[in-house]
Amino acid sequence: MKKIFGLAVKGICVMLPMIVIWVYTWINPLGFMTDGTPFDLWNKEKTNTKQEKYYEAVFLGDSTANAAYVPEILSDASINLSLGSITPMEAYYILGDWLEHNDAPKVCYISFLDYHMKDTNAFWSRTMYTHRFRLDQNLEMMKAILAKGEGTAIGTENYITDFIAYELRLPNKYITSLMNAGFNQRYEENVEARRLSALHGGRYIARGTEVYKTSKTIKFNKFKVHPLFDDYYRRLIKMCLENDIQVRLVKLPLPDNEKFTENYEEEFQAYYEQLKEDYPDITVDWIPTYEQEYFADRNHVNSHGALQFSKEIKERYPDDFTEKMSAGRIEALNDSIADENKADQIIRWASGKDYTLLFQDETGKFTSVYEKLLKSNSYSVKELKSKKMKVYYAFGTDDGNEKAVSVQEEKGKVVIKIKGEDVRKWKKVDKDVLRVMVIDNYNNQIVCEKSFKYEKETFHLIK
Repeated sequence: MKKIFGLAVKGICVMLPMIVIWVYTWINPLGFMTDGTPFDLWNKEKTNTKQEKYYEAVFLGDSTANAAYVPEILSDASINLSLGSITPMEAYYILGDWLEHNDAPKVCYISFLDYHMKDTNAFWSRTMYTHRFRLDQNLEMMKAILAKGEGTAIGTENYITDFIAYELRLPNKYITSLMNAGFNQRYEENVEARRLSALHGGRYIARGTEVYKTSKTIKFNKFKVHPLFDDYYRRLIKMCLENDIQVRLVKLPLPDNEKFTENYEEEFQAYYEQLKEDYPDITVDWIPTYEQEYFADRNHVNSHGALQFSKEIKERYPDDFTEKMSAGRIEALNDSIADENKADQIIRWASGKDYTLLFQDETGKFTSVYEKLLKSNSYSVKELKSKKMKVYYAFGTDDGNEKAVSVQEEKGKVVIKIKGEDVRKWKKVDKDVLRVMVIDNYNNQIVCEKSFKYEKETFHLIK
């Protein structure tokens, strides 16, 4: 008996590290997981929870949709439920989760990169890895893959054992992430990433000002949709229509080095004409290419491109969006403005909202470059009467008569006050420098202060 007990103890001791690792993978995924885990888990929690407010617009799709649709620009009642690497198959279950716990939105925008309409390489490494979906949903997807998934990158010879290993979170599927992360080293990073995703209404991909540059021309010769994803695409559309949701299918812009042949355009039009014939109430839009400066890479718009696209969609379908400004929407806008590296983009982010923009100009270019842009974006521009400095201030939404912001010259300095209290004192900046300050009039606070140097007919951020 003692020998048996001793062997049992030894066996437990041998297995204990594996048991500890196995338990850890269940209870602390944010401590070690990568590949979009914080965003997938936020998405899962959001869609499976009854929301306090009503969302009128939902955006679904893959990473390109996540990068392009900006809730803080479109409306306070919009949410981006797109996720990186997914196909119409996963999007169908995301919307199903949402409708199970929340009222149906008025409109659903759906956008997928061509690749995710015909294939995927992320079902195992992303969909199963992050545990975004329930067991019954994963089983249903697996059955559909086995029935119609021939020719995709999803099917594997070991799909049964892989499926079980992922569902049970066995260490063999997570050991690489665990070793790369160390103990809990990714937790704070993942929590912060999740917080920012929530702040921006689910948008997390390509937020920033990185610019894509290439001289290579890419041609698209064929447009094909795999039967598996065509089936789920149609199921997704039907789910919307059965819940009185307006469906808008949008082909997102790509960089202008990417070209479409006549054959591609014919196949694209034929597929979507058939969809419109089958579902007459849907709309289909193909947004033309944008310049490369609006992209972070060959597929994803950067924040400049996302801003342009979201404004374009809002102008195209203004009745889909409301203009209410909540505290959360203002905070998200402030974060986007503070992240900007171009003065003209700052103006566009703040356009139509209650911000005060201040400019100290020693480049001599303000009037010719920015004054017209400000006025076209609903700003009233004024100049401070000063012999030493060129200072301009612009108020959004009205003429500024009742604003808490005041700008005046005192003892050779420009004094900026908010509600009568000094918040900044500006001295004269160097030659060829433009200084910009953004003030949030909703909260009476400074959002950011940046300086740009004018060189070679361009303004470059210097701090």
